[in-house]
Amino acid sequence: MGGEMVMELWFDSLRRISRKSVSETNKAVIGILAYEVASLMSKVIIENFGSVARSVARLGKRCTDPVYHRFENFIEDPVLNNFEWFGWEYREKKMERKLKKMKRFVAATLQLSQELEVLAELEQTLRRMQVNAEFDRVKLLEFRQKVTWQRQEVKIYVKCLHWLELMIILSGS
Repeated sequence: MGGEMVMELWFDSLRRISRKSVSETNKAVIGILAYEVASLMSKVIIENFGSVARSVARLGKRCTDPVYHRFENFIEDPVLNNFEWFGWEYREKKMERKLKKMKRFVAATLQLSQELEVLAELEQTLRRMQVNAEFDRVKLLEFRQKVTWQRQEVKIYVKCLHWLELMIILSGS
């Protein structure tokens, strides 16, 4: 019985070693196969994109905008064609206007964020004051009024932000 036990342990260790060497070679083969599969998938995606672009170009001929009538010429060889010729780039003034609108929107969002932080701090302080019985009733009412004003100010900023967002959407940005 003792000899069988030793034999089993020795045989198990042999199997473990052989598994490790097989798994390492499998990893190398799987790595190479994964690279080949990824390469093939990329080629298929590029081919599909090309066929979709050609279909869109054919539909572009039916558009009322003459810029899209020339889209097929661009699809045939995009490297040789110039974006300016097709009218697909923004003019500098238009980009400056869009940038100015976006800066206003970002500034308004930042201001709203700051006002919301102030409101959160004021509301937290108000809750502490209401829990603490030591505060004077008049001071508590004054602070409550301050919180109400801050809430109204936040509402105004939210309306302004929605207005700016609407203006950006309507202007085509």
